[in-house]
Amino acid sequence: MLPDKTLRWCDPYRSQGGWAGQNYDTSLCNRILHWELAYLISKAKEYSHTIILEEMYWPEYKLLDMPNTKTILSKRDIYGEYTFSNRATPISELEIHRIFRENDFVLDNRDHLYSDFGWTILRHIQVNKSIEIIPRPLTKIKLLHKPIEDLIRRALQGVVGIHIRRNNGVYKSQEDKKSLPKEIRSKFPMTIQNKNSIYYMESSDYTFHRDNLYFTILDEILELNPNQKFYLSCDLPHQLISYYYDRYGNSMIDKNYLVNQAYEFILTLGYNKKDFISGNVIENIVDLFSLSFCDFLIKSPLSTWSEFAELYQLKTAVYVTDSWETIIKEKYLVYLNKLSSNG
Repeated sequence: MLPDKTLRWCDPYRSQGGWAGQNYDTSLCNRILHWELAYLISKAKEYSHTIILEEMYWPEYKLLDMPNTKTILSKRDIYGEYTFSNRATPISELEIHRIFRENDFVLDNRDHLYSDFGWTILRHIQVNKSIEIIPRPLTKIKLLHKPIEDLIRRALQGVVGIHIRRNNGVYKSQEDKKSLPKEIRSKFPMTIQNKNSIYYMESSDYTFHRDNLYFTILDEILELNPNQKFYLSCDLPHQLISYYYDRYGNSMIDKNYLVNQAYEFILTLGYNKKDFISGNVIENIVDLFSLSFCDFLIKSPLSTWSEFAELYQLKTAVYVTDSWETIIKEKYLVYLNKLSSNG
């Protein structure tokens, strides 16, 4: 049964069919940014309205503690339509902008509302209206099981996190492909399998940043600190990025070890492993929070995954496109001095 007052936050991709647990880009961080708006509205209304998410679009919820939030199973009516938004009033994109522009969260005292807009609005509000939201609601999200958090925390203490975005949404030229090791090129995803699918969408907004950029930064860091450890977060299967582990050996932490440990713990709680396969739930959660728990971050531009990792604990961060000499080196040395003084 639904609570007396609700904010029913539909999947922000529902107009495109939703991702519905596909094993492609699940847009987890985009969905979290979408959820942040619901939390801000809920907070402004003194948490009188419970945020409701559809379970089929949020399989990660099983592993997360999201404040004032519940999930429900989606049901269909006799016409085959989902009943999630029944007897609820839509909130449009225009109304969201008005609410934050005028700081008016009364919403005509409606008891049940549902989102009728995509995930980008929070970013537009901040950019266009110069509204600074500190702390971000995403910092309220916690891992539900503390042993998994402890596992990640211990492994990532003093580690530099690297985010490489290479797959869905990233425009890749033939020259980009040629920059890869020969044994990787034939396996690298280049073809858009379905141009009408959001899962294979390419955009000129997301640039393919070649390995030499990352190698330069990592090599320079190891010159300054040969004992530095790195954690690699990437949206490619392990075999397509394994040459980083070959190049940096013991300096690179293998995220698969952390994922396997998390799986083992989950199974001891009585969960069924197959319940987490669709949508790469455990892999995504462990990967995202591992990157977020790193002490120094090398981010991928425009990525909400990198954005979450930086904002979650307000870690020192740079972009892979930043200059080593004028930006990254200085920030890393400050971080290294701080680490030494605490150590």
